[in-house]
Amino acid sequence: MPQATTTEQVTSIEIDFYEHEIYAGQKLMARITYDHQDFVTQRWVVIVNDKEEFRAITQMKCHDFVTWHYKQ
Repeated sequence: MPQATTTEQVTSIEIDFYEHEIYAGQKLMARITYDHQDFVTQRWVVIVNDKEEFRAITQMKCHDFVTWHYKQ
């Protein structure tokens, strides 16, 4: 069974309801923001290095996406 080689804790800091930052230790890994435009069905967006990487219906699915990729 593969084991994670990372020892840093993944933490989420809520800036406000629509903005979250995900950190590994002291390093900012991603931001999760809410897209307010009407035509979008998956409004929660993962931003990494100022580029959209993933969209989901809930903030928690975005958080799971970030932590899953971090552990890989």
